[in-house]
Amino acid sequence: MRVVLGARDRKPVIPHPPLLFSLNHLQKEPNRRYGLTAQQVLDAAQALYDQHLTSYPRTDSRHITPDIADTLADRLKGLQSVSSYAQLLALLPRPLATGSLVNEAKVAEAGHYAIIPTGQTPTSELSEAAGQVYDLICRRFVAALLPAGQDERTTLITEANRQSFKTTGTRVVVPGWRAAWQPAPTTDEEDEDEDNPTVQAGLRQGKSVTIESVEIAAKETKAAPRLTDASLLGLMEKHGLGTPATRARIVEVLLRRQYVERKKKTLQTPDKGQRLLAVVPETIQSPELTGRWEERLEAIAAGKEEVSGFMSAIRQYT
Repeated sequence: MRVVLGARDRKPVIPHPPLLFSLNHLQKEPNRRYGLTAQQVLDAAQALYDQHLTSYPRTDSRHITPDIADTLADRLKGLQSVSSYAQLLALLPRPLATGSLVNEAKVAEAGHYAIIPTGQTPTSELSEAAGQVYDLICRRFVAALLPAGQDERTTLITEANRQSFKTTGTRVVVPGWRAAWQPAPTTDEEDEDEDNPTVQAGLRQGKSVTIESVEIAAKETKAAPRLTDASLLGLMEKHGLGTPATRARIVEVLLRRQYVERKKKTLQTPDKGQRLLAVVPETIQSPELTGRWEERLEAIAAGKEEVSGFMSAIRQYT
């Protein structure tokens, strides 16, 4: 069978640098890359802070204030002694582009700026977990200050037996910030690569090619993947459950009480957890309930609602 190559469209894509780490985002990365639990990441981040290597870890902000932006050059200078970072620092623009990172209002809302290195380097050997977390914080810090990348996305339409087929592919033209930071792989990326092969170079519209073989792959739909620390933290943040400082502890309490168990990287519900869900009313199980309570508590903190009204509603509900 011969196939005629139809229209081909090329579009430039500009991948912008990532923001800095909040605690929630920091806890996800080492879990995806190294299998560290949320509590292990929090403990490592706290140890790095205690050694004056990184800033305060219990923050929900991914931005910095103008006065912290003024210290970035000194913080970067402190990383020059580490060879792997020195190579990346040479790629930084002069002057530093910090516009997207500076947001005083968002920092004030969170209570503290994002997690960044102080510029001091370790004077003693770090634990494996602390070393991994420190490296991620430093690389994310440098990546956030590097220029945007540049990709080329190609869409190819092929025609065979009066049927049209679409193939897409992306080529990295300029790595930009990805020289310092490669996004952690997700569980679905391999399947996506199979369904979206790269578009080969040298193809032109109207050219005929020969199909040497055709295979039909039988696949079954997959159940949603089990939760990991990273995906659970994302859901907790989405529903307003806990704070950056307490989410890891909430997970650890569930594990300690055996309502949840950890199997390799995944979190699963054993019989004890299933029995709990069978007897607890659905309204109490729902994360929306806690989310609504948290919203009202925030309103009380902002002076928009009275404590007495909230407590009265809680007593009535109970």
